[in-house]
Amino acid sequence: MRTAVTKNFHLPLPPDLYADLRAAAERVGTPATDVAREAIQIWLKQERRRQIHAELRAYAEVTAGSRDDFDPVVSAAGAQTFLAAHPHDDWSAEPGFPGIHRRSGRSSKGTPALARKPRTAPKRTSRVGK
Repeated sequence: MRTAVTKNFHLPLPPDLYADLRAAAERVGTPATDVAREAIQIWLKQERRRQIHAELRAYAEVTAGSRDDFDPVVSAAGAQTFLAAHPHDDWSAEPGFPGIHRRSGRSSKGTPALARKPRTAPKRTSRVGK
């Protein structure tokens, strides 16, 4: 069996951060080194995601409006993959939101759909004092 090679990294911490790390480690019953290692791994993963996002955004800005902006072959492949992943959804229905007429933008109640205040409480079924 092969043993994993590890590297040591000396990381001086301010007293308050050190105390927070120790307290968190005690709460979860894990050595502080493991908590610190996991926190570093999470941060590195987030940082990598931010980097990829920034690179994609830069590419999209450079290619906007060019032939590379929309590739019909890639778009068709994406649509086929999406539809294969959602075989039971009814994609033949008219797009939009339930209860909103597509052309007028009004609900079936006659009020502009976006102007209506969303209902937060359940509707009363009986009226007291009527």
